[in-house]
Amino acid sequence: MAYRNSKELIEAVFFFGRKGITKEMRYTEFEAVLDGVVGMTGLASREVQAAYLKITPNLEVHSVVLFLIEFDDRGFADQDWNIPLRHLAGTAGSGPDLGQGPIRLACRSQCSVSWYQRELWEPRTRDGLNHFQLIHEAVRRNKLGIITDEQQDAYITTNAAPTRSSSPMEPPVINEQVDDLGDFEDLPVISDQVESQALNNNEAELKAELVKQARDYQEKLALLARRQKQRIHGLEEQHKEEIEQVKRAMRNEAQTYRNRIQELEQQTNQSKVLFDKLQSNYRKLEREHLVLGEQTDTLKERHDELKNEHLKALHSQQNSAADEQDKVVALKETLTEKNFEVEELKEALGKSDAQVQALSEQIVELEQSEDINDDMLDRLDGLDLVFVAYHPGAGHISMPSRQLGDYLERPMAFAAQKCGVTLEQYKAWLIHYDSPECNECGVPVKRVDQPSDFEAGTHNFCSRHRLVSGNVTAFRKSS
Repeated sequence: MAYRNSKELIEAVFFFGRKGITKEMRYTEFEAVLDGVVGMTGLASREVQAAYLKITPNLEVHSVVLFLIEFDDRGFADQDWNIPLRHLAGTAGSGPDLGQGPIRLACRSQCSVSWYQRELWEPRTRDGLNHFQLIHEAVRRNKLGIITDEQQDAYITTNAAPTRSSSPMEPPVINEQVDDLGDFEDLPVISDQVESQALNNNEAELKAELVKQARDYQEKLALLARRQKQRIHGLEEQHKEEIEQVKRAMRNEAQTYRNRIQELEQQTNQSKVLFDKLQSNYRKLEREHLVLGEQTDTLKERHDELKNEHLKALHSQQNSAADEQDKVVALKETLTEKNFEVEELKEALGKSDAQVQALSEQIVELEQSEDINDDMLDRLDGLDLVFVAYHPGAGHISMPSRQLGDYLERPMAFAAQKCGVTLEQYKAWLIHYDSPECNECGVPVKRVDQPSDFEAGTHNFCSRHRLVSGNVTAFRKSS
């Protein structure tokens, strides 16, 4: 928000508490606080949020700088505090609209001088606390007693001196705007009574009166000129003081820059020393790395040699162990075969005894039932009956009643004959068919579905024991 004359803006400082504005003062009073002339006991040992304001004669906020200031335990301001409030207000960015367009605002998130950013604070506009609304309402209340444009216009209208009509003897009117209009209160007024006196009195008396009034005007004008000179001198002094403040601020900033440059130079020197030290350590580590690399190569070669020797010894040991294991396996297989033969002989003897006993019993039974069976078979044959029996490998076997007696006497041999193999081959295949596994180690093997395709000693052994079984079989045949 621009104003027609920056000299007409009024400067003020507001202090904030938790719930709102706690203190309002003119900027001249705040300067007295900064100079240590007066203290603020209510703000002792605290860092306070404050606002520097520029206010128009219409009681509108022109500029706001939200700054932080710290007070000691006696309530005096920090002597090192040196924020250039006027400079920040003059270079501030755009802020919220408080009724007459956007104001100028300088705060922590919007600061034209970056190194003062930490010494500013951020306003709040939510959660029931709006700092801009508080500022606007406080300015409108006008506790600082600012003379507004309306009050000044009313004062001029009430106290301004009336003008005379043109007259050859009237002194010239000075069209100069003067701020202190109260100086015109004691000026003599040329009224209608003077005009009536001019008509009644002679020309000499009128001249004397006019000369006297002119002399009074000249004295008043001289007094006003002196006061204006004093006011101009005061403004010049104020301007010089502001310039000095800006210069002090710039000197402080320059000193801050110089201190920062010295710190950076020290850090640079320290970094250079540290870099040289690190570079020396790196070279030392590089040399140690080369030595360790050579030692690693030597150890690697030695490791390879030992590895080869160990592999050779392990190879040799494995070969000898394999030979011994093969011998042990061969002996175990031979022993197993002998055991099988013994068991087979025992089973054969047991079967022979059982067969002799069974045959004896069958002979007795056959002698008794021979006549009955012959008659039964003749009757069945006369009926043209066909009997069917199932055997694995042979499938369903159809037979007439005349072959029933042969089948009943030797069913396995009958099935073997149908399959085209011997009874021993059929029995061996049937064991393999019911449980297709290696006869030596019990490992599952591929099942042969047809007895004629089954080869004992080959299909009933796994690939590992098949060769051994074949050698044993060959050995048996040769013996």
